[in-house]
Amino acid sequence: MTKQSFIVAVFMVFLVCSSHLESVAGQVSPAECEDSCSMGCINVDQRLAARCERKCRIKCYPAGVKVEEKNLG
Repeated sequence: MTKQSFIVAVFMVFLVCSSHLESVAGQVSPAECEDSCSMGCINVDQRLAARCERKCRIKCYPAGVKVEEKNLG
């Protein structure tokens, strides 16, 4: 095998591995996404914390998925 074809083969293996890692990382469940997002919603004001949590639900759940609302009372 020539040096040029070896370099091309190594590049192709790297490309396949890196594309597989992106597809695995994108498979986070909506609940895990919301949990990690809402960890950043620490706020003393309950109104702002609730607004941040709503933004997390919008970000993490696809359109049309019913989400159980939390009672902030």
